[in-house]
Amino acid sequence: MVTDFVTYLSFDGRCEEAFKRYEKVFKGKILMMMRHSDAPFGSGVPQDSETANRIMHARLEVGGRLLMGGDIVTDEFGTPWMVNCEKPIG
Repeated sequence: MVTDFVTYLSFDGRCEEAFKRYEKVFKGKILMMMRHSDAPFGSGVPQDSETANRIMHARLEVGGRLLMGGDIVTDEFGTPWMVNCEKPIG
């Protein structure tokens, strides 16, 4: 049974700025902020000069709840994409 939903926000290069602002405004705590350049080599995460400094995943806790986000990656057509690899529940 699902007891809570976690909001995931997508940004175009301004995730770090936004999450630092949210941390102050909502009096939360950034638990994690991982850049594309932090991913292991060969993991398939884009790490060129345009994406290396972008945030791959950020997590902010506010009052026991989570807000997550990252800078979106687009394909050659400008289409954002994200892959969820979780197993089905049940």
